Amino acid sequence: MPPTFTSTNNSLFATLAAIESGTSGGYSATNGNALGAYQMGYSALLQIKAIQPSATPLDQSSWVWNPHAGYGANVSDFLSNPQAQNAAAVAYMNYLASSIPADVLANFGTVQNGAVVTQSGYLLAAWENSTQAALAATGQSYSTTTTGLPDWSSRAASGALTDAASGFPFPIGITGYPAGTAATLSNNNNTLTINGPS
Repeated sequence: MPPTFTSTNNSLFATLAAIESGTSGGYSATNGNALGAYQMGYSALLQIKAIQPSATPLDQSSWVWNPHAGYGANVSDFLSNPQAQNAAAVAYMNYLASSIPADVLANFGTVQNGAVVTQSGYLLAAWENSTQAALAATGQSYSTTTTGLPDWSSRAASGALTDAASGFPFPIGITGYPAGTAATLSNNNNTLTINGPS
């Protein structure tokens, strides 16, 4: 059963914010149409009903915000309100967690496209592009362009560390690493070593 998130006060969201906006301004960060600490874009905001459908989704000025959703009345409101961004991030992460495809769930603990598939790793990748994350997590070819998923391996590795540090279910038997090889993932004070069969 996928987790239900109630706040951003955990290692998954801290990792997500570090990946998305860690050095570019935090809650006030913008990158094209990606907004705030978690760099939420049109499709994420639309999914949680923060904005209404737009005929021109790449034109931020055409977005009509739903102020009753609680995420702000416009881009400026959203960027100036950390609580609104945190609530929006929780809502979208819960959507992603509840939408993990069965074939991705079946691959938790395996190595796919060069990375261990874990719950947090998949969620971090799905935040960028859920379609491409599902392909990567099931060993299929996926787009590595900037509109695809250019950083599957690093998001998956960050997720494995997050799972190990936070107590999320982490599979004991990781499969798919070649015999005699090992991978060590490190981030701050957390280290996870995965050994292939000897």
